[in-house]
Amino acid sequence: MGAVRALADGYLDRSLPLDPYVATMMGEPGYDDQITDYSADGAAARAELARDVLAELDRTIPDDDADRLCGALLRERLGSELVMYEAGEHLMALRIFGSPVSAIREVFDLAPKQ
Repeated sequence: MGAVRALADGYLDRSLPLDPYVATMMGEPGYDDQITDYSADGAAARAELARDVLAELDRTIPDDDADRLCGALLRERLGSELVMYEAGEHLMALRIFGSPVSAIREVFDLAPKQ
């Protein structure tokens, strides 16, 4: 596995605890009993992780074309997240679909029933 793909995998491992909703949507076990922190602190933690990974990506040399493409996608996604965070979009999620309230409800719908 290339260095950039390893960085992307590491980002995923570090981001799932910060966003258990996404983990549950992905079917990743171990997070379906948790709820994403939608507070200002939770959003700031996710933005800080994105900044850290982008800085690390700047220092990482792609090993091959797949690594280069992975890096381009990772940079675009994390950069977009930061633009939205800095614009305050995380504070405006008042729509019915795609809001934190909707996400919390979806977690209960998707979590295993015991």
